[in-house]
Formats: sequence, C-alpha cells, structure tokens
Amino acid sequence: MVYATYEAVAKAATTLLSQDKEPTLNDIRDVLGGGSLNTIAKHLRTFREGRGEAEARLPPTFVNEFSVAAAAENLLLGGKKPTIEAVRKELGTGSKRTISPLLEKWHARTNKAAKRAALEVPKELRESSTQLIGRLWCLALEHVRDRDEATRRSLGYAERDLKEARRAHNKFVKDTEREIGLRDAYIADLEKRLEMKEKT
Repeated sequence: MVYATYEAVAKAATTLLSQDKEPTLNDIRDVLGGGSLNTIAKHLRTFREGRGEAEARLPPTFVNEFSVAAAAENLLLGGKKPTIEAVRKELGTGSKRTISPLLEKWHARTNKAAKRAALEVPKELRESSTQLIGRLWCLALEHVRDRDEATRRSLGYAERDLKEARRAHNKFVKDTEREIGLRDAYIADLEKRLEMKEKT
C-alpha cells in the first residue's frame, strides 16, 4: 500500500511543475503510484500555501486543461462545488464555452480515478478475505462429507428394506405355489373319488 506523505506529495508536485505540468490530484497520485486522494489533497493544499497560489497554478489569464483542473481542485479543497461559473471566477477569466469541455474532461478523469481507487483492495482485507474463503471452503467440504455420509446411510437403509421386501415376496410366491399345489391335489382326489363312485 502506498502512503502519501507530505514529502512525497511535495516532491511529486515539484517534479510536475518542472515539467510545465499542473500538479493535480490525479497526476500526483499517478506519480506516487497510489495513495488516498483525500490525503494527497491535504498535502497539496499545504504545498500550495507554502509556495503561494501564483506558483502553485498557471496564471489566471491562461485557460487550458491544467488551469481548469487546478481551479476545480482548489474549489474542492475549499469545500465548494466546481461549477463552470465557479471555475471561471477562480481563474478570473475565460468563457463558459471554453471552460465547459475542459471541466467535463476533468470530471471524467476524476471519476475514473475515484472508481479505480475504490476498486483497490487493501492488503489486510485481501488477507482476511483469503482466510475467510479458506474457512468457507473447509466448511463446504465438511458439509459435503456429512451429506455423503447421510446419503450412504440412507442408501444402506433402502438396500436393507429392498432385501426384506424381496424375501417377503419370495416367501409369498412359495406359499402361494404350495397352496395351489395342495388345491390341485385336493381337486384331483375329488375327481378320482367321483369317478370311482360312478363306476360302482
């Protein structure tokens, strides 16, 4: 995790100024390779106050992407909403037609950086998440093992019931066949007696 100290922010801002670039929050964050935008904003404000507003941003008579971005961030640092009119007053010059697309571009870049920062997961959270996932995986395996054991028991009960049903069925068949045999023998004996009686 990158920690944005005042020294790091001041060094990044000075580097950007030496390259004729306005030290915006997003540019400083890119130079640092990360860091909280709120922390960078606090240190950048201190840096600007130390150097003086004239040195911290481009002259107000020069309206471009950098000066509009600097004006918008100055407004944010002062707790104000960076509207077109507010930026125009901050710069002290520029038409709404000129400022509008530059301000929209700044909004788009800022929103993109904010989303990127929101997606960054702290190391501690990643480690906690890994431990939690591992624990959940172990619990899932235990649940599967318990379920498999219950399934095996259920299958054992079903197999036992099936064997008992088969034994009962076989006994019923044998008893029925025996009764049919006895009935056939009884009928044959009656027919034989009847035949002998008719002959006499």
